[in-house]
Amino acid sequence: MSDADRPFVDKKRYDQLSRGGFLRIAEEQALSQGSPSETVIRKAEMRDQITEAIRQALNSSRQVEITFKREATDDVVYLLRMIESTNLGIEDADVAILWGVVHSKKWEDDNNRTVKVTLFQNFDQSWFIGRMRRALENIIVVPQ
Repeated sequence: MSDADRPFVDKKRYDQLSRGGFLRIAEEQALSQGSPSETVIRKAEMRDQITEAIRQALNSSRQVEITFKREATDDVVYLLRMIESTNLGIEDADVAILWGVVHSKKWEDDNNRTVKVTLFQNFDQSWFIGRMRRALENIIVVPQ
């Protein structure tokens, strides 16, 4: 990566937020400068959105509604593996639809891209975030 591609962060802003905020500032500046690292920034934004939705869900309904990106058919298998390991739960009909997506590599209907997920007691947040941050288009908390 050349110096021109690296996000520039001035020292004053770095000093103000050096305890965890540096990456966020660099991401914001890179995005505003049209940097080639926009994909990384979007993943970081989705990571933050997932983290917040999970935090809220664990303190209330323990359910989130996720929408996969249209191009994320290969990532569906990770959600199915989490369900098999009893980290998560979804309706049986949704499991069948998602296995169909894994095998066909396509979504039959945009409605199939949205699934309600229950977070079980042994839910592994880091596994979920690590795998889903690139696959999800949206995540919201299901109200109680």
